[in-house]
Amino acid sequence: MGKDIPTLALFDSEYPSSLAILQSLGEKGVGVAVYGSLRWPAGRFSRHCRHFEACPAPLDFEAFQAWLKARLLSGAITRVVPTSDLLAYHCAVLRE
Repeated sequence: MGKDIPTLALFDSEYPSSLAILQSLGEKGVGVAVYGSLRWPAGRFSRHCRHFEACPAPLDFEAFQAWLKARLLSGAITRVVPTSDLLAYHCAVLRE
């Protein structure tokens, strides 16, 4: 099933709800790249994490939006899992 779905970007992987999403997607064969501002978030060690990369903290609005916009424009990130209202907000602001 997951072979046709592009790799998804997951943030906030230190929270149980995000870990559950990571596990659920991974078990379906969907590729998940974990991004985080913490050095050792729990999702980084999941067997379902295909890739981990550091990013600015989502609470640092200016830095995070600039980073995410650059990643979206370059095609490095094509899909974001909205694990929180804050991430949904960032995606809505950058929707252009």
